[in-house]
Amino acid sequence: MLAIRIHENGGVEKIRAEDVALPEPGPGDLRIKVEAAGLNFIDTYKRSGLYAVKLPHTLGQEAAGVVTALGAGVTGFRVGDRVASAAVNGGYAQEALVSAAQAVAVPAGVSAQLAAAVMLQGMTAHYLACDTFPLNPVTTPWCTPAPAGSDCCSFKSQENAGPVSSRRWYRRQGETRPGRGRRRRVRLYAGKLC
Repeated sequence: MLAIRIHENGGVEKIRAEDVALPEPGPGDLRIKVEAAGLNFIDTYKRSGLYAVKLPHTLGQEAAGVVTALGAGVTGFRVGDRVASAAVNGGYAQEALVSAAQAVAVPAGVSAQLAAAVMLQGMTAHYLACDTFPLNPVTTPWCTPAPAGSDCCSFKSQENAGPVSSRRWYRRQGETRPGRGRRRRVRLYAGKLC
C-alpha cells in the first residue's frame, strides 16, 4: 500500500511516498481504509523532529474511513463501519490503524472529508466553550477569524440568541475589524453543547 513517510527529520524534502506492508491491527485496534486525512500542524512538528517519533514514520493522525479489519477484543465496531479519529497511527496512507477506544462512528450523510477535518477542531471548540471558559446565558462569545481550523467549527453556546459571526460582532460593537485577513465567519448557534 502507498504511504507518506519520513525516514529522517528535516524539511518537506524529507517526505516521500513509498510502498509499505499493510498494517495488522493489534488488540483493541481497527484498521481503516483511509478515505480522507486531516492535515494538521502537528505533522510539521513530527517531521522536523520537534516531537520525537520512531523513524521511519508514516505521517497523519486525523483520518476518516471504512473499517477493514478488527484487532482482538474490539467491540462496538465491525468491518464496513465508517469511522473517524484524531488519533490515527499513519493517516497519510491507504490504510491505517487506530485504537477502537479513540474512534467514533461517522453518521450517514457526513462526508469522510468533513469527519476527518472536524475531529480535532471540534474537540478544541468544545473544550474552549465548555471547560476553559464555560459559556453561559450572559456571555457574549467572541471568535476571531484566525487561520487555524477551530475558527471554522461551529459550536454552541448555552443560550445564545441566533447566529453570531466575528464580522457582526465588530459591527455591533462599533469597531472596525482588525487586519485584512481571511473573511471566514465563525458561527455560534443557540442550543446546548456542554
